[in-house]
Amino acid sequence: MQTAFNDIVAKYAALPAKLKTDGVAERVKFQFSETDIGRTDLKDSKSLCKFAGKLVSQLKKAEGNNKKRLAAARELLCIKGGALLKKVVDANNCLRKAKRDAGKGDASVKKDADDSIAKFDGNALKKVKKFVGLMKKKCLMKETAKSKAAPVKGLFREKLKARIKKNKGDLTEEDKQKIAEAANAAVQKKYPEATNIKTTITDATRRQLRPRRSLASSADVETTWDVDEPANAADKVAVVLSTDFTVGATEISAAPTTSTIAVAEPVTPIDNNLPDGSEPATTKPATAKPEKKPTAKPKEPEPAPEVEEASTGAKVAFGSAICAALLFV
Repeated sequence: MQTAFNDIVAKYAALPAKLKTDGVAERVKFQFSETDIGRTDLKDSKSLCKFAGKLVSQLKKAEGNNKKRLAAARELLCIKGGALLKKVVDANNCLRKAKRDAGKGDASVKKDADDSIAKFDGNALKKVKKFVGLMKKKCLMKETAKSKAAPVKGLFREKLKARIKKNKGDLTEEDKQKIAEAANAAVQKKYPEATNIKTTITDATRRQLRPRRSLASSADVETTWDVDEPANAADKVAVVLSTDFTVGATEISAAPTTSTIAVAEPVTPIDNNLPDGSEPATTKPATAKPEKKPTAKPKEPEPAPEVEEASTGAKVAFGSAICAALLFV
């Protein structure tokens, strides 16, 4: 995990220099004259289209450079960062297991496990959480390849396992409901931001009463929940029940999201194919229908007046509408 994380950090730090070498690091500068539409004759289609053409060309260049910068950054943050999540989970689970195994050893083994966890939580995991926070701002996620991209959330699924025994008598359905509620409440208290908290209970041991009938006195309890960032390896979740029950040793583990971390959806590129205002507007001449008059003796229909083609003023208005629409979309 450390090697993969440091590789991403090093490449991200070197990204500005690489973009400069590729010629896309510099910002596109806009002169005031290129953005001041007040200097343009809005009644002259050629003048308006000339202004729009220069401005849109600069915007197109800025768009291209920005796309390349974002693509390079998201390649590191989203694609390689997404692959890092599994390594984070593996390291976390490894330390948690070491802690459980150390409980069976001597004091020196326990101290080594505690020291490793403290170092991991206080150093490596802090940096990883900061990195995950950046991923949430810059990336998206998809449940499947065909799913619509959505905001990054629930990157880690935590799991709590415990065996709970009823001290007297056998577990009833009411007892199981109390245990489930206590387990859910314990997770919610420890991780207020947790979502999708679910508890399942499976009978662990059964006492035979007579053929075809038995009752359970203990149960295996498994609670799962989703969180946006990895939990500390030292975390403990305390399930609180009445004195009627005994809660055995708890075990916490994690798994990365099954969704895929993806880059943002592509944006429709700017269309810089603008008219220059020189194309004449064409309008087919219309013919008026003969007017009918209710007279005793019908007259010959008057000749239809010819409708003149669009004037120069109409042509200017048409060109201005196109340029203005393209400019402000």
